[in-house]
Amino acid sequence: MSVAATGAGPLPRATREVVAVFLGLTFFGSWPMWLALAFLKAPGEAVDLAIAAGSFAPAVAAWIVARLVAPTPHLKEETGLTVKVPDVRWRRFWALAWLGMPVLVLGAVGLSALAGTFPLDLGGLSGARAALAVYAKESPAQAATFSTPASFLAWQVGRSVLLGPVFFAPVAFGQEWGWRGWLLPRLLPLGRMRALALSGALWGLWLAPLAFQGRAYPGHPLLGAALLVVTGTLLGMLFGWLRLASRSVWPAVVAHGAVAAAMGPSLQGTGGFLPMLAREGAAFDAALSGLTGWPGWLLMGALLAVLLRTGKSSVRP
Repeated sequence: MSVAATGAGPLPRATREVVAVFLGLTFFGSWPMWLALAFLKAPGEAVDLAIAAGSFAPAVAAWIVARLVAPTPHLKEETGLTVKVPDVRWRRFWALAWLGMPVLVLGAVGLSALAGTFPLDLGGLSGARAALAVYAKESPAQAATFSTPASFLAWQVGRSVLLGPVFFAPVAFGQEWGWRGWLLPRLLPLGRMRALALSGALWGLWLAPLAFQGRAYPGHPLLGAALLVVTGTLLGMLFGWLRLASRSVWPAVVAHGAVAAAMGPSLQGTGGFLPMLAREGAAFDAALSGLTGWPGWLLMGALLAVLLRTGKSSVRP
């Protein structure tokens, strides 16, 4: 049986009920903890652990619904856990996710620099120089292997691109198997575009408490929550397209990890390579630059417009 993504209509009542259960379990499994930590102004280490723990709420919710609420006999196939789907050139989707997402992040930085909202410093590499100085204090022996800030930056970029998706895979899977693996196919009766947009918006709304903690948009705790819904919608639609086109959730997991590794402290609270491209000591607003700002929105919108014209539009359990 095929689940078409091109038609449009209301969701069946039974589907609406199981989707409501999934959303209730997902939000209840993470929001109370995230909001409490934001209210208590918990230290960064506690917030990191809470974000990681809450990221598994969608996967747990999907498992509970698929096993106890609405039993799914072919769970692996219907939620995209198959890596090599027959008749799908799966390698191209993995490559697009693994390598294309860092390019998208860098493209958003370049567009932001052209617009004057990101203090890019490729000439002096002052940001990379400062990061190397800090690294030299923490690991002097390893830092001695880098003769220039450029070599240190290249190492950081290569490590983030190649190993980032692997490092972030558990947290990314906790989110993607729920949102893109289980939920997105259930929304396809609404039509492909509506299903992608709705699943992305719900994901962004679910992430909104991270803005209250100052993670997504530092300095914008309230406005950042709304901006995070926009970013989540567009980014979630890209991940969703990968999931539908490949008929597997794994390219979405890889793409999620690649973005998390590249973004750095502006979004994930981790040391990506993005801050090393900025001028030392210069502040930049995540609401106006990078993938989380309007330059990133423009690039993601343009990429979606191209991808959605390819006709990759169905999931076949």
